Amino acid sequence: MDTLEERAEKDTQCSDVIGLLTQMKPVETRITKRNPQPSYIRDIEILMPEGDKIRITLWGKFSYFLTEDVIGSQTDLIITSTMVQRFNGLCLKSTSATMIYIDLDIPETQELLDRNSAEETLPKMGSIDRSNQGTLEEQMFYRRRTLEELTTMRRGNQPDQVTHQNSNK
Repeated sequence: MDTLEERAEKDTQCSDVIGLLTQMKPVETRITKRNPQPSYIRDIEILMPEGDKIRITLWGKFSYFLTEDVIGSQTDLIITSTMVQRFNGLCLKSTSATMIYIDLDIPETQELLDRNSAEETLPKMGSIDRSNQGTLEEQMFYRRRTLEELTTMRRGNQPDQVTHQNSNK
């Protein structure tokens, strides 16, 4: 994890990780500022040997590499050539050079499985945040609020000011 921290936001060195799949979300469609064409992504989470969990975003063809039949069974992954980012914490993203290896029969994966055979490490299916889906118009639709919700949110952000004003009267 220390090595990944050092490599955060540095696009000069790719990172490889090994771990147990703990969560996988369905494939999503994303539109980014750099690319107005829809991109396919899948977020997964792995438990690394040291006990840390990290989120990995698989882009493009890699988003379809893992299928939902891995849910509920111990699955070890080796993911190579990823870039480290800071986005809601430390995370990894696939690159065009990424390779994904599933359930390799090597000593490192066997050790990982032996150490983490508990129910809590079985992969689960996560849910996706619809507010990031589709076109900008669709995203605005998912995030829409009523006037009452907006005024409640506005009042909820300033309780100290209201209390302070009332105590001065």
